[in-house]
Amino acid sequence: MATLIFAAGLVIGVLMGLLGGGGSIMAVPVFVYAGGMPAKLAIALALVVVGCTSAVGVIPHLRRGHVDVRRAAVFVSVSSGGSFLGARASVVLTGEMQLLIFAIVMSIAAFFMIRPSRTAREQPTATSSAEILRTIFPAFGVGLLTGIVGVGGGFMIVPVLTVVLGMGMQRSIGTSLLIIAVNSLFGSLGYLSQNELWDMAARTTVMSIPLSTFTAGFLACTFAGVVIGSRWSDRVPPAVLKRTFGFFLACVSVSMILQRLGWW
Repeated sequence: MATLIFAAGLVIGVLMGLLGGGGSIMAVPVFVYAGGMPAKLAIALALVVVGCTSAVGVIPHLRRGHVDVRRAAVFVSVSSGGSFLGARASVVLTGEMQLLIFAIVMSIAAFFMIRPSRTAREQPTATSSAEILRTIFPAFGVGLLTGIVGVGGGFMIVPVLTVVLGMGMQRSIGTSLLIIAVNSLFGSLGYLSQNELWDMAARTTVMSIPLSTFTAGFLACTFAGVVIGSRWSDRVPPAVLKRTFGFFLACVSVSMILQRLGWW
């Protein structure tokens, strides 16, 4: 089973490199259902994994000029605050409530991935005041979700960058990875300040593997995956991959919602 979990880490990395997101959407269910982790710990660990993996994955995109650092800075100036606040606010939610919210967010992600994407015309990199105002609300919402349920928000970030800011798909994917890395950092800081989480981590093992060793191994797999995915991002049609992944998310989200409601 541990081998399957690490293989899932490789897949998560590949998806992040190809799509500019989708990592935590898979990481949380893997940690909870395959790894047997408590929900709150799984969400916090997913933020760490996705944040580190995004930071590695953005490097190949930076080298190819697929990252709009200026627009990313505008986005994270709002979203990072929402991410930290969401993580701090999560203390009032039970792990079961967080998983239910997570499943609902996953179903929304599936909808956006399955439906045909609007093709946006590439816009200049300069940011205007109107563009900044259009970015504030979705950026804060993405950050809040990142903190509360541990999603990096790539499934929301990429549409915002393409439709609202008029960026091309390749630049949106690269820029999304940079935004996810910063959002996940602030979300992780919000969780790391919770003493309850540290106690939980000290008592947790995954398949008899200490949590620190498991995390290092899982990160190594996601790092390898995101480098592979980033190199393939120019070769694989994003629309086909997004729809396929969207149908997979729809199935997983429905099963999670039914489980949380006690109907399955």
